[in-house]
Amino acid sequence: MVRQPVLPLDLIDPPPSPAVDRGFTLIEITISIVILTVLALTTAMIVVPISRQQRTARESELANAAVRGVLESIQATPFSQIRGNFPSEDVIDVSALPEGELVLSYFREDDSGETVPVLADEEADPLFIQVDLSWTSPDWGEVERTFHTVRTE
Repeated sequence: MVRQPVLPLDLIDPPPSPAVDRGFTLIEITISIVILTVLALTTAMIVVPISRQQRTARESELANAAVRGVLESIQATPFSQIRGNFPSEDVIDVSALPEGELVLSYFREDDSGETVPVLADEEADPLFIQVDLSWTSPDWGEVERTFHTVRTE
């Protein structure tokens, strides 16, 4: 009969370590919570400005679209009917923007080349058209933009 070597019992089935059986310590859990909180706050600090920028970009696009629509309407109107269809200093409501308003003004060049307002009964060719857009932005406060175009007969 061949003898088998005898191994010590602790090598065959080592006793469980106390650190393995007790789970996570309070310090480990606290450090994990702190790390996750810092990551969440960092993400929030990145997301909030991005969403604000997207909102203001959308607002600017709505403003540009409103002005573009009015200017295209003016360009499509026969020259002799522009001031009748779009009176000077007439306020046009821009419902897409909070408290949005468009105001049209007409100008002409005088003899010295200066731009002066066109009077109600006066004819001008070329007709310089100014569109003033104003609205109240939640991020920017009161916003005013001015656009120009020229129409000739």
